[in-house]
Amino acid sequence: METLFKLSNMRKTFLLALLLLAACGMAAQDSIRAVNSFSNKLVNGSITGKKFLIDQKTYDLTGRLLLLIRYADTVAKIESYTRYFYADSSDRLLSEETFNLKREVSEVKRYHYNDAGQLMEIRIYAPGKDRMQNIQTEKFQYTDGLLTGKTVLGATGKWQEKQVTARQDSIETTLIKYHKKNPEQLKTETITRIYRNGKLVSKNSQKLYRDKHQLTREVNFNYSAKGDVSDKFIRIDGLLTEHINYNWYSDGRLNLIKHYDPDEQLTKFISHSFVERVVTFTEETMLDLSKPLSQ
Repeated sequence: METLFKLSNMRKTFLLALLLLAACGMAAQDSIRAVNSFSNKLVNGSITGKKFLIDQKTYDLTGRLLLLIRYADTVAKIESYTRYFYADSSDRLLSEETFNLKREVSEVKRYHYNDAGQLMEIRIYAPGKDRMQNIQTEKFQYTDGLLTGKTVLGATGKWQEKQVTARQDSIETTLIKYHKKNPEQLKTETITRIYRNGKLVSKNSQKLYRDKHQLTREVNFNYSAKGDVSDKFIRIDGLLTEHINYNWYSDGRLNLIKHYDPDEQLTKFISHSFVERVVTFTEETMLDLSKPLSQ
């Protein structure tokens, strides 16, 4: 009976995704693949067998994310959903549009590229009095095809943060300067990434606050023989705070994510299930940001 109950709920969840795809007017696809993520209930670090749906990601068969549905933990009630639009049949993302359960838009991200296909701007919009308003813009700079700079502008067009990225051999360093009026009271941040055989093995972030105190966060990555991330170790100011273990199916799909505290006690357990269907749904375009919100 328990297995039938779980399968029934998986079908309901998949059907809900199809309804949202149709309601959102995603571009028509022949086949879609849904990945359900579950948070498993723990008691004193042990798995109880009870699990709760936390999100569902729906992809086309080329791997492009079409729809993300977020659920309130423990009750499987939709909190919000985001639909994704791409340029023709490419992987170039054009728009992310997030809605609440009432289908009211809460945020839109628009992606702008140059003729070489490089991402030049991300513009973020939120509901204003009667129309969507541009509340933030991210501008990117490149040198010899590599990202070397990023500037974040606020709603008034004034800069909020400036980033400069440099590379030497397998080390990539990004220096971020924050405007003095930022909510975290940050002054600067230096992020150092170290790569080995093309894979990120270490990421170190050093934050300097305006009251002159500092915070260091280091993340180290281990990989399996197949090249998948197997473990992630997070340290704050040199002390281990979390260990995350990743378990993969032989075909490369993510199976389990286990979070451990510094004493290696399980604190969070995420599992995944997969559903694939051939479907037909209507075709529609992105939101017209020039129109009033009531339309």
